[in-house]
Amino acid sequence: MKNQTNKIDLIQSVLKHKDILNTSSQQADFVLQPLNYGCFLSACPGSGKTHSVSLKFSYEINNWISKASGIAVLSFTNNAADEIKNRANYYLEEKSVGYPHFVGTIDSWIHAYIFHPFAKEVTGFIGQNNDYTHKLIQEGNHGPWIKNYSYKSVSILDYTFDKNDELLPTNDKVKIDNNAYTINTLLERKLKFAKDGFVTYSDIEYWSYKLLQKRRDILYLIAKRFPFIIIDECQDLSEIQLEIFELLKQAGVSIHLVGDLDQSIYEFRNVFPENVREKVITWGLRELELSTNYRSVQQICDVITKLSKKQQIIGTKSSLNKSCLLWVYEKNEDMHKIRDAFINLLKMRNINIDDATVIARGSSLVNKLKGYEENNNLNKVKNSITYKIASAM
Repeated sequence: MKNQTNKIDLIQSVLKHKDILNTSSQQADFVLQPLNYGCFLSACPGSGKTHSVSLKFSYEINNWISKASGIAVLSFTNNAADEIKNRANYYLEEKSVGYPHFVGTIDSWIHAYIFHPFAKEVTGFIGQNNDYTHKLIQEGNHGPWIKNYSYKSVSILDYTFDKNDELLPTNDKVKIDNNAYTINTLLERKLKFAKDGFVTYSDIEYWSYKLLQKRRDILYLIAKRFPFIIIDECQDLSEIQLEIFELLKQAGVSIHLVGDLDQSIYEFRNVFPENVREKVITWGLRELELSTNYRSVQQICDVITKLSKKQQIIGTKSSLNKSCLLWVYEKNEDMHKIRDAFINLLKMRNINIDDATVIARGSSLVNKLKGYEENNNLNKVKNSITYKIASAM
């Protein structure tokens, strides 16, 4: 307890905000981790990860001296980045987050500081009227012109390059013939696409990686501009993003990773948490942990611990009178079995339908739970107990 008090006192010597008193010992360890010594903060669900990142960021920049170099705090969504920035401003009170620091998405940071200013150095785009801005082409109907870059059934938007300059489909539905002529044709058309000033989001990451690989002078300029980078939700970093940060690490950037390797949700875009784990080891990052869950009861935490093979997660909420129930079902099994079992459980425990929530991943699974596949009479379905439960999603 004394040790924790000393940590809190140290943080409060920099930040005077009253809410710092609610910081745990594990959270304080991360806040006080030297900025020039990278770490990996493994945060279990509900452990106050955003609080920890925001507090560390505000702690570091409160007495920031440099006017040319700053910290980049990167996440995957604008909402997450905005939450970190707003909380940091809350802790700073009389100051606010601004230049020379950056808080935003990884995509926006890569585009603003690497791709947009320098991309022509690797894509070969000659520009138009001294404007070298590449046009970002997203999925959708772009008219017949896009077919000039596609080949057979493969659209130019369906693939990019990996770090070894090999074709990489951007989704599981893309099928590419594995013969030399097709591969070479697709490679040539993708290169022409970029040379003509067009890119996709995935292309931006590839060309940014090639730029830093080719132009070491630019690499070191960016490393000097942002010598410290904190990456939130690091489990969702793609292979090419990891390689971009690998180059920056080699150029002297201190990187702090924050996340839960068991919560990665982007496997469809070549995201594999084991790659992040490998970087934690090869980068020599100090491993810290947030193992207290502030929103779940112990029974739920016990289930999470067993499923994820983590060290024990501690729940802080009052325990349920009855233990958690875990249903396991086959993918091909009719959803009505799991649905009906849930309805029966509500009745047994006298739980009101309005107090029950069902959460599912994907609209097709939601529709199965709502009963669409069993009954096409939508009005009848909407009056059913099943629909009322599933509509909470």
